[in-house]
Amino acid sequence: MMEMVLVRKAKGKPTAMFWLLFAVFLLITMFLGFKLPLDESFLA
Repeated sequence: MMEMVLVRKAKGKPTAMFWLLFAVFLLITMFLGFKLPLDESFLA
């Protein structure tokens, strides 16, 4: 996602959507990374 942001910025195209997707994917990855190793169900 970071590469997509940098390429679109270099071409002068809007990057707001990619920044939003980058933030969402980062939060999901961090959430799963912290929750799953603790042997907890993240849906409970």
